[in-house]
Amino acid sequence: MVSELSLRPAHRGSSAAQLVLALGALGLVSPNAFAQDVSGAATAFRRAQQAQLQEDHPQAAEFYEMAHDMAPSAQALRSAMRERQLAGHDAIAATHALALLSDYGSDPENTQRANRVLTELRPRLLLVSVECEQVECTVQVDGSALGTSAARLHEFFVGAGDHSLVATMEGRETVAQQFEGSGGESRELTFRPRPVRDDPSEPAGSDDVTAPTVRREADNFDPRVDEDARRGITPVVFGIGMAVTAVLGGVAIWSGVDTRSEHDDYQTAQMTGASFAQLEAAYDDGLRLQRRTNALLGAAGAVGLGTLVIAIFTDWGGSSNDEPQEARLQVDAGLGSVVATIQGSFQ
Repeated sequence: MVSELSLRPAHRGSSAAQLVLALGALGLVSPNAFAQDVSGAATAFRRAQQAQLQEDHPQAAEFYEMAHDMAPSAQALRSAMRERQLAGHDAIAATHALALLSDYGSDPENTQRANRVLTELRPRLLLVSVECEQVECTVQVDGSALGTSAARLHEFFVGAGDHSLVATMEGRETVAQQFEGSGGESRELTFRPRPVRDDPSEPAGSDDVTAPTVRREADNFDPRVDEDARRGITPVVFGIGMAVTAVLGGVAIWSGVDTRSEHDDYQTAQMTGASFAQLEAAYDDGLRLQRRTNALLGAAGAVGLGTLVIAIFTDWGGSSNDEPQEARLQVDAGLGSVVATIQGSFQ
């Protein structure tokens, strides 16, 4: 399945050489990661203030962003915007300004501060809007993820120059696109997924007209093959499906236990006052393990459902003319993936 992408340039302005990636309006972690952890947000806010007093602007910005992730507030986002600007991270500061207008624009003070930052930084930054039609998508820019949540619209700033973008649409393949721009310009990237075709071999452009299919039974007709088709599926296939489901289920349970252990380690790190870098590393590990567990559970469910369907069409009675079946199941389990291979013949 292939997706279509259109790239439309907007107005032009002055150029700039800075190439800084804005990693989303809420910093480096998912906005749902901490689920309104007010106590943790207060701790992060205090650490941000301490770093601010020491004029460590990058560190202060990271803690303000963490505080906003744990318990969203206009004050934390305004402070993160200011510290990013003082640290020279113009693209992220301008992206925070967009979020401040979007989430807290009803307050005149927030609107004034955000517009002041955008007025100063906009001429040397490239504004990017990514829209995914019909489905949500996640976005990576220059190899860095723009947050972890899927959405239909992503708006952010990058520095002037050449960039690469990868959009992954839910249920569809990943699409990459190169784009470039100067300061003060805008780029609008729209991903339009093509409709799913019932027949993968159908040529593109034949959505409205489908050629009739003609079956010629007289050519290369084999009575034995036709009889085998009427008998149904051999029980060996059902047994293999049950085995694969059991293996995937067992690996998924192990992965879930491993993910839970990582979650406990993360909570312990929060309570013991771990650094932002340690918390970020622990969160990334937990997110990776959670994705692995979800993939395994989904695979086990899909294989189990397919096995039930196979059971309906299985020839449980067999045939006196059946010859011994030779089949072999090979399961390879790796980090974040399980591959099951069936080798042999069921004739």
